[in-house]
Amino acid sequence: MASSDGMKGIFGGEVLWAIAMSTLVFLAASATATFISFSVLIIPLPLLYFYSRLGRMRGAAVFLVSLAITMAAGALAEMVLSLRLLVLVGLAGPVLSEVIRRNLSIERTVLGASIVLLGLGVLLVVLDGLSQGVAPWTVFVDGVRTVVDDRIELIKRLGIASEQIQFITRNVDLIVATVLSLLPSFLGVGILFFVWANVLAGRVLFIRKGMWYPDYGDLSRWKLPDNLVWLFIAAAGSLLIPLWVVRIAGLNVLFILMFAYLLQGLALVGYFFRSKGIPPALRGIGYLLIAAQQIMLVLLALLGLIDVWADFRKIRMTDKKKESCENEEE
Repeated sequence: MASSDGMKGIFGGEVLWAIAMSTLVFLAASATATFISFSVLIIPLPLLYFYSRLGRMRGAAVFLVSLAITMAAGALAEMVLSLRLLVLVGLAGPVLSEVIRRNLSIERTVLGASIVLLGLGVLLVVLDGLSQGVAPWTVFVDGVRTVVDDRIELIKRLGIASEQIQFITRNVDLIVATVLSLLPSFLGVGILFFVWANVLAGRVLFIRKGMWYPDYGDLSRWKLPDNLVWLFIAAAGSLLIPLWVVRIAGLNVLFILMFAYLLQGLALVGYFFRSKGIPPALRGIGYLLIAAQQIMLVLLALLGLIDVWADFRKIRMTDKKKESCENEEE
């Protein structure tokens, strides 16, 4: 009897609703052709919300049951689903909830959750390799080769010129080797963007639902530490050193820092939108147009880098005024 009451406590009406919604998001993301690129972004959000709202025990039950239902439905529909990927992106919800409730700064929140998820991803790859009787690095190599082969097939279906397809096919090994050498930065940027997007989306969702969320302040005034630019300069300078290992290491650091300055560039755009009183709907359209143009992302990263010296938002001037006022009061 007590066991039955305990099960009813765990699987109450709200929990069943949470399982249904989480399963729906799992299935919707899994059914899209761009699963590995964009649709994974939506998976952690409901799990973050329900894990925070329902508590650890019931939140974990929502994750496990919705994952099991998704895998079962995928098997019945003969869908090819990656259990490892679903587990990792699904765990992002509970991980983010645990980090967010510690009320850290947004930098520590994003970095902390990213490090945990990176560690979990590496652990899953190692376990996958052990289960197959192969080295973990082989799992990475096979995964990259599969992605490259899939992209080649996609290019063929799009009707790209046969000369270009032949060129790509002849250089598959070189492409795979290049991707593997830059894998640290690809993984780093991917996880950081994944976590950053869910932290911001979670902020909007939690506030609308009247739930507590850390106060990250005015993010349109967010900026990187100025001294970080010296690391950027050192990474760029390493590309001039005629050593392959040094150049690859520098390129990986450069890509990660360019992404960080892209976020600073986006903060500048947000500051412009707010200062000009642009309505939220138009802001959303503006961000979508920026995301659709890769050249705009590059320009925003450069804008964020230039902001180190230009100080477009006059943040340093404001900080100096505050310091002088505090000194006068003392």
